[in-house]
Amino acid sequence: MGGAGLGLALCNEIARLHGSVLTIESEENVGTTVQFDVAVSTAEKEDESIEN
Repeated sequence: MGGAGLGLALCNEIARLHGSVLTIESEENVGTTVQFDVAVSTAEKEDESIEN
């Protein structure tokens, strides 16, 4: 629809650089779901628990 078609390619590259993979599921006339996992370091988890 007038785009360059780079959006998902850029998202995929960002996910890859963070050690993740995009999972895309699409069903016509229903919608599209894009999922990915991002690791959180232990230090960040410890800082978060201290703040709470």
